Amino acid sequence: MVRRCFPGAVSRIGGAGFADLEADQDALAQVAADADRPLDPGGLLRWIHGAEYHDWNPDAVNTLQAAVRGDAEAYRRFRDVIDERPVAMLRDLLRPVEATEPLARERVQQAHAITPRFECAGMSLGALSPEAHEAIAVAMNRIGGRSNSGEGGEDPARTGTEHDLARSSRWPPAASA
Repeated sequence: MVRRCFPGAVSRIGGAGFADLEADQDALAQVAADADRPLDPGGLLRWIHGAEYHDWNPDAVNTLQAAVRGDAEAYRRFRDVIDERPVAMLRDLLRPVEATEPLARERVQQAHAITPRFECAGMSLGALSPEAHEAIAVAMNRIGGRSNSGEGGEDPARTGTEHDLARSSRWPPAASA
């Protein structure tokens, strides 16, 4: 599938093929055709008790909120929830390894070289306070990072300033101010 749909892309992992996608669609079509079956709300976009697993479920969120208050025991509980959760994405298969020797200083990239690859999650102005929304804009604009926000609704007075979230939404990002 990668070779046909994404020519030139490299995939070092196995994955679903066209037959797998077709089987998924057939199963969904059978469920949809059963008029006596109640609609399944699904859990793809939000956590639902008894539905599919979500990394950021109530256990993870609640223990994170307790951990950031500075309690070492709460942090250990959060760490255990995260470390012991089931594999849900590729990053869950990675494990840190201890370096046998320090990385040579000349191999370490300067901050200005890596910050353009930083990206903050998409958050609408309605989900945050205007002050939080602006703080994210200022931070991403100052480091030359990217935001996944700026869909509109911001105060027009922010346009063209470091408070303009749309400024950091462009790629490549503008040079750091």
